[in-house]
Amino acid sequence: MSPVAVVVQSKPNFAGAWTLDPSRTDYSVAGLTVMMSITQDNDTLSQRLANQVLHFRLDGSETINVMKSSAGPVELKSRARWDGNKLVLQMDGPSSQGHSTQTLSLSVDGNELIVEMGGIGPKGERTGKAVFTRSARQREATPFDQGLGLYTYKSFKFTAQKP
Repeated sequence: MSPVAVVVQSKPNFAGAWTLDPSRTDYSVAGLTVMMSITQDNDTLSQRLANQVLHFRLDGSETINVMKSSAGPVELKSRARWDGNKLVLQMDGPSSQGHSTQTLSLSVDGNELIVEMGGIGPKGERTGKAVFTRSARQREATPFDQGLGLYTYKSFKFTAQKP
């Protein structure tokens, strides 16, 4: 009897610091440097973009996230589900706010994060794709996370101007 190799493919881990590549993204960011950080363990994924943090349970159960908006806090019912090696993040807000979906996948070498977006909101239906590259620097929690406009990295600091 010859041995049989069984390959168990694990789900990708999206954890890391990511920088938007505007040349490969479907929407304009007006010359801004857009950073996103993701933490992930076996059970949860947290996505931080600017001063917003979204939390997802990877078992598909619902998580309530509260987003800041110009109209005040908006409650989002959020779910994550695996579609092969892609992670689909679904966020449903009040009917006036609509819903959105992000599908996350990694390049073969793991150094690019591809985010396919879709949704319906107050301005109608939107779709697009964003490509992020893995950053060598891990962003630390800073006053920017409370909306004060300061990013701190282990090796340098810069101030982001609010519009």
